[in-house]
This record gives sequence, C-alpha cells and structure tokens, in this order.
Amino acid sequence: MYDYEDGKLDWLAAGLPSEGTNAERPRAGEVARKDVPTCRLDERLGDVRDRVREAGWDACVVLNEERVVFGLLRSKELETNPDRRIEEAMRPAPAPSGRSSPSRRWRRS
Repeated sequence: MYDYEDGKLDWLAAGLPSEGTNAERPRAGEVARKDVPTCRLDERLGDVRDRVREAGWDACVVLNEERVVFGLLRSKELETNPDRRIEEAMRPAPAPSGRSSPSRRWRRS
C-alpha cells in the first residue's frame, strides 16, 4: 500500500489511474490536442506569429516558465505590432478558483 500525500487532485492531474463512477469519463488531458503552438510571455509577437503560421495554426497558448497557461493569442492579436511582447498582446486566462485551485498566489485580489 502506498500513501499518496499530495492528494487526489494532484493524482488525477498527473493522469494516474482512478476508480469510481467518473473513472471512465475522459479527462481534459486525454482529449486536449498536444500539438497546439505555445509561447512564453517574454517572446516577441512577430517571432511567435511566424512560428504559429508555419505550424498551420491561427492561435497560440501562452505559458509561463512552469508551463502554466497564462493566456491566449488568437489571430487578431497575432496581427498586431510584431515588436510587442506576448505579455502585452495576449488575452489573459481566467484566474483559478475553487478548491481545485493549485495555489493562493495565483488568485487575483
């Protein structure tokens, strides 16, 4: 027997097996596409736009250094000034809330 101390939500987020009435339902990580373009907050919009277009996409998910989703760039944002930083151009992601929120430091005040 193993006592997983980080909790059930961490277990499920890691994609580890589960039991119960919802065990057979697909999780977001199982149905989400893995080939979506991503970028960092400190990148230039022009560089990201070129990379996104080359990949055949019209949007890009903005991640921080811990690979947490911070926002989204859609085609409208990608068409703006190529010298802008991603942080200035992106649409921010909603703030986490509720008991599944990983950390109070991510909550907006």
